[in-house]
Amino acid sequence: MGHLSELVKLNVLVRGANELDAYINNTNYFMTRYRSQSPDNDVLGIRKVQIIPGQFYFFTYMHDSNWFKYSPVFVIDKKVSNGLTIFRCINMNFLPLSFRVAFFDPYLREQDFANPNFILKTQFDKVEKELIKFKYNFAIKMYNVDQIVQVYRISLNILPRFLYSGHKDAKYDPGKLKQIWQSQSKVADVREKEMMSATMDDYTDLTKDISGKFDVLKNDVMTFRNSLRKYGKS
Repeated sequence: MGHLSELVKLNVLVRGANELDAYINNTNYFMTRYRSQSPDNDVLGIRKVQIIPGQFYFFTYMHDSNWFKYSPVFVIDKKVSNGLTIFRCINMNFLPLSFRVAFFDPYLREQDFANPNFILKTQFDKVEKELIKFKYNFAIKMYNVDQIVQVYRISLNILPRFLYSGHKDAKYDPGKLKQIWQSQSKVADVREKEMMSATMDDYTDLTKDISGKFDVLKNDVMTFRNSLRKYGKS
């Protein structure tokens, strides 16, 4: 068990009798911080141009799904395609609480927490390969910067609470997450191959014909395109 796991374990003991109690307590705390007009270095409202891959954020985002509209994320990288800036992220809404911690625990050392704005070095291929070991590569989602409404940078000081939090309108449902994982785990290897062959153009060029190119990834691509048509591209 690494330092992050130890901090989260302590946080759960302090914030609630169990994981769910801690989640509710932490979510209420962050809801207050997201609505606050007072500066807070641990939950800091920043401009979109200040988003840096390798850090944790909370996005409010123009989208029909609340799991996208209110997104606790880890930003993997940034891409530019067809005049659009795209962030590829791990959306924590698609991950169980315990896995959020277990996934990042090996990569955050105790000394890293001395710098609240520590940046994790990331590469998309490596992150995806780590996620597929546990069949969670479906948690990687694309965000068009023009659809991001608000951004809050989460410091390592508050990360143990952040990983066990969400948004009141993006309900944490362990049963639903288990069903999604059971369905997606069966096609995780196919998803990986399609993700490796996909280009950003497949997502951002709304005129490009992708029929026959994807099976598993088609829903992700079309979800992004439909959102882009509605909210992000004239």
